Amino acid sequence: MANDRFAKIAAAHIEKDEKGLITPKPPLNESEELILTTYLPEHDYFPMHKMTTAEELTGELEKLREIYHPYMRSYSPAPKIHRKRQCLDTFDWRLETPEDKGNLQAVMSGGGAWECVTIPHYGGPIGVAAAYYRTEFILEEDFFQTGNLFICFMGADYKAHVFVNGCYAGSHEGFFAPFEFDITKMAKRGVNSLLVRLENDNIQMGCDEFYVEKILTGDKIYAATGPGWDDPEMGWHHCPPGMGLYQQVYLEVRNQLHIQDIFVRTLNTEGDAEAWVDVYFTENDAVDIEFGLSVYGKNFEHTEFEELRFTPQVEKQGRMQSLKAEKGYNRFIIPFKIENPKLWSPQTPWLYDISIDLYSGGVQNDSMCGHFGVRTFEQQTENEPKGMFYLNGKPIRLRGANTMGFEQQEVMQGNFDRLRDDILLAKLCNMNFLRLTQRPVQSEIYDYCDMLGIMIQTDLPMFGTVRINQFCEVIRQAGEMERLIRSHPCCVVSSYINEPMPECNGMPHRQVDRATMMRLFEAADSVTHLYNPDRVIKHVDGDYDPPACSMPDNHCYTLWYSGHGIDIGRLIRGYWQKVLGGWYYGCGEFGAEGLDSEAVMHKYYPANWMPQSDDEEKTWTPSRILGAQTGRMHRNFFDTPHNLTDWVGRSQEHQSLATKLMTEAFRRDRRMVSFAIHLFIDAFPSGWMKTIMDCERNPKKAYFAYRDALSPVLASLRSDRLTCFAYEKVKVEAWVCNDTCERIKAIMKCVVECNGEKLFSREEQVETGECTSEIVANLVFNSPSVDKRKSMIVRMGLLDENGIIMHDTSLAIEVFPPIDTNGIKACPIGNTANRVLEKLKINQSPLQSTQTFLISDLEDYYANSDFIEQKVRREGAVAIFMSLPPGEHILLGERITVKKSCSPHHFLSRNTGHELVKGYREFDFRFWYDQEKDMITPIADTTLRCDFMRPILLCGGDDRWEYAAAEMICDKGRVIVCQAILDSHIKNPVAADFICRMLRYKDLY
Repeated sequence: MANDRFAKIAAAHIEKDEKGLITPKPPLNESEELILTTYLPEHDYFPMHKMTTAEELTGELEKLREIYHPYMRSYSPAPKIHRKRQCLDTFDWRLETPEDKGNLQAVMSGGGAWECVTIPHYGGPIGVAAAYYRTEFILEEDFFQTGNLFICFMGADYKAHVFVNGCYAGSHEGFFAPFEFDITKMAKRGVNSLLVRLENDNIQMGCDEFYVEKILTGDKIYAATGPGWDDPEMGWHHCPPGMGLYQQVYLEVRNQLHIQDIFVRTLNTEGDAEAWVDVYFTENDAVDIEFGLSVYGKNFEHTEFEELRFTPQVEKQGRMQSLKAEKGYNRFIIPFKIENPKLWSPQTPWLYDISIDLYSGGVQNDSMCGHFGVRTFEQQTENEPKGMFYLNGKPIRLRGANTMGFEQQEVMQGNFDRLRDDILLAKLCNMNFLRLTQRPVQSEIYDYCDMLGIMIQTDLPMFGTVRINQFCEVIRQAGEMERLIRSHPCCVVSSYINEPMPECNGMPHRQVDRATMMRLFEAADSVTHLYNPDRVIKHVDGDYDPPACSMPDNHCYTLWYSGHGIDIGRLIRGYWQKVLGGWYYGCGEFGAEGLDSEAVMHKYYPANWMPQSDDEEKTWTPSRILGAQTGRMHRNFFDTPHNLTDWVGRSQEHQSLATKLMTEAFRRDRRMVSFAIHLFIDAFPSGWMKTIMDCERNPKKAYFAYRDALSPVLASLRSDRLTCFAYEKVKVEAWVCNDTCERIKAIMKCVVECNGEKLFSREEQVETGECTSEIVANLVFNSPSVDKRKSMIVRMGLLDENGIIMHDTSLAIEVFPPIDTNGIKACPIGNTANRVLEKLKINQSPLQSTQTFLISDLEDYYANSDFIEQKVRREGAVAIFMSLPPGEHILLGERITVKKSCSPHHFLSRNTGHELVKGYREFDFRFWYDQEKDMITPIADTTLRCDFMRPILLCGGDDRWEYAAAEMICDKGRVIVCQAILDSHIKNPVAADFICRMLRYKDLY
């Protein structure tokens, strides 16, 4: 679709600066060959049961609720209350009109047409706009007797200007951070008015073309995700940068001397810690203060200490002097120790509560509580390779998913049971972390992740570019983000920008260049570490302009935006994208689209998105769905379905396959320390269908594929050959991928069977190090004799010392009988054509007497074109042109256009009805092995534009099927142009058979 921004980004094939970049290569395979010759029953095993249904998932979710229920309890004493709070949850709302801009007093007085809304409130419009929120509140006498009155906002998107009783209270920019204003001098007893003018703007990278006619960039610091709202044309998609008071608003009375924030910094796993206490004083004075600390177990019964007194002091000129609290912000650091601490981890998310009382002059002024977990999270950056993560001193790899809106909606709706379940669904999928993609979220989400033990990456909301004039604002918001998340043990990694683009994204007059962005990273690091010295930071998630000076991260959609990042054959072989040398690396996004279920479509989708009759369904495509990509992208991966059921099934099957292939490739890559599938759960129907679970929490097939591929101990079989001939030697790599912190000793059992008959087996002891992956063996055997194609299954199981299966897997390899080339003759024209005939042991016939020409060299063809044309037109000969170069060519008087493809083709459709492809299966022209490069390589990288020809093979084009092979009739003869790359793929039986069919074509017409 023309307005698909993300497809455009993926298709850009941005050239990367080579400075310091290396191409990670497959590990050296030094494992021994295990020859499989016979089958022994004692080598066999019963495959483990693997979850595949929603019903099974529901049952396991029930069990996990029980397991984690104790960690959600609270045993600590009730906090002391020194504040009064009044929530403001009902407002009048309306959009700003042109008349309002010169008459704000009328707005404050209630002029205009208002709509009553409840907070949280979020929606459109996007882009340059403004809205008003107006309400009244009543203050009783006691609100003025205990201290200062603050108006508090937990989150307002985007620029908020606050007025109380017509007086300006203050402004705040940004959508995710809490902010507050002291309104003591503006408030009055009785009825008070509150007006918020909320401004929206174009975002820094420009609003998505789905929603605006013209892309304009602005100052809003926002990436490409948000909570969305319930509107199929605008709000369902995760990207619309809406606006609103989408978090709590309340009034709070505090003492003039009060605690603003508490952050517990755990220094090690032995229990040494510091309480960082932010104290605020509203008066222009200086006062002595004292603290009382109490620490309890939060989700377990325990009292560490109570009312531990601390007076802040500093040594000055050899004497200890008290530190006084002065007007405004003060930070005090209180050291303390927990004896024999219970450590926070994903398996055991133990939490502590801290309560701090603030005293001055012997009087308690304020009290605040908070929770924390005792844990350390570090990234090794001293020695190469840099970048390995360590949780509580032990290596850990982050395996998870991107989230975009569902969790934010749950907090806005107050649906915390679903929030709990969604986090548990991630854990059931064997994830250990979530990337809260491209935006910080509400504090309640971090609270639940703390309790349930899921690690979190939080991103500053930037995508692609940074406006020059917003440089300092970005740094300020980086500090706000750290203050928001620093108290949460679940928060382990932060990131600053998603997919930065080179060359200022073509706008050097508005956007900073890469050198300036690198300085921004340094400044943001400084402000982040000002608030939390221990934060692990990954500057970039998905770098299109590398290198950065932190851990490299690249996004990869090779099985969706075909070839994006790295070719799928190279990925399976063990290569990776160019990265900064000396580092481990990550993949912050990968995935493919899987359509919503039919039930969800029928229940929620607008009628104009859906087929309205049986006849219409035959031509319906998902392109009718706003934002869906399957209608266009599917041609790179599977044939066009002709009904809704098949569209859903085929898209989900491809998503599942892409998930399995890519995730297992990442697991085998020991240099990959972090990856996240894009995406986890959809917030709304069709919101962003790369999710592996829809808005009703129905798991797609990819959910179960991902769950299996994330098994902590994974058995993985890798082969570049998925087809072979009978009697061929077959080699399959056996991998053990271990994400645990323990060495794995296992019994490996391998079995090969074909058509239900068990042919070979082997049993070996294998061992793998902690938190790594290794090739433990090369399985070698001969494929069986077959008289027709059959499926050979290679199975591998890992069993522990007690014979309990840890994980198992299987790999299907299609076996074909030898090809009979007797009677085939052809005249090769060109070296490639000559090699093809030699590889297939096909007799060559002389130019003068041949009836079939195999042509790979156009110069040689043009030297004999008159003769060949005469043979074709008058004698009925066949001329087969192989892989013509891009450009226009005149073949037998006809103009043929060959176009270079935007991306390589690993799938060609045989669904043309042509007799040359009769009997082939849908995926016979997919994932072909290249014997010259010893890996899977693209089948085609060019297409034909020749509407007058009859198609034989098809491949995906920009918006339609294009020809990969086609035929034209030339009087008595035939001309075939085949752009499929055949020479290097002849080891694939279908490739060899297809060549032979073309060479025999004269016998078919």
